[in-house]
Amino acid sequence: MNKTVQILLIISTFIAIISAHSALVSPKPFNPNQSKQAQCGGGSQQADPQVTFCAGQDATIVWQVFASDGNGAVTFGIDYAGGVTTFETIQSTGTTPTTVGKYTFSLKIPADKTSAKATLQAKSTTGWYSCSTVAIATTGCGADTAVAKEPTEVDDLNFCTMVNDKTVMIDTGADADTLDGAAQLTYSTNIANPLVFANNGSQCQQAYKPFLCKLTFPLAKGSDGVDPDPICKEECENVSTYCQTTELHSTLYPCDEYASCNSSSALVPAFVLLAIFAIFSLLF
Repeated sequence: MNKTVQILLIISTFIAIISAHSALVSPKPFNPNQSKQAQCGGGSQQADPQVTFCAGQDATIVWQVFASDGNGAVTFGIDYAGGVTTFETIQSTGTTPTTVGKYTFSLKIPADKTSAKATLQAKSTTGWYSCSTVAIATTGCGADTAVAKEPTEVDDLNFCTMVNDKTVMIDTGADADTLDGAAQLTYSTNIANPLVFANNGSQCQQAYKPFLCKLTFPLAKGSDGVDPDPICKEECENVSTYCQTTELHSTLYPCDEYASCNSSSALVPAFVLLAIFAIFSLLF
């Protein structure tokens, strides 16, 4: 093998290691953002199990690859003591995933152990980690048990300062400071990675930070049931435009998931003024 081929192999391996994006979707993970922070991807460990698995039966796990370089086997493990350090390997997915998308895996839960509060770990061969708090029982298992969000007033956040002194919706039992730290880690990692954003200038930073904080800390709805500050499709598109999201990571933040906040009625005054200007131009 000549030196050129060796160098190309090293570069391709390096790219795969630093830029893949994949994470646990179900059961709900500690951190809603993708992370390479061992052993659980950062975030806030849930106080209550998100699902109860049946000992000796198959459990459904959903893993998502957000960018085309996030492929590779996923290994699942369980810490029966509810910790985040000692995981017993349960199963690997072999060569899957192979492309961008959501993957549903059937995980065979060992029959010889139960736990009122265990930690499920999912880790990929490209170094992405996710964990979720689960229970393992012989009865009353198989259903989600704690996926509710609760209104929480936050203050003194160091990163998402724009939501300080506001009421946001976070998972029951979650810690706002930990979520804030996870958001900051995701921000700094992606901003510094040219394989994610080709342009990390000031416009990119000004667009990306509030967008990411809105994802992490959605505001609680008012008494009228209306979201006071929803994520707009335009905000997502601004991130893509100003940061020049690379083709490799074009599916990281799919903007079609959000509604447009532009009101057609708001454009009427502009068209009226334009029409008046055109008429005056013709007359004079």
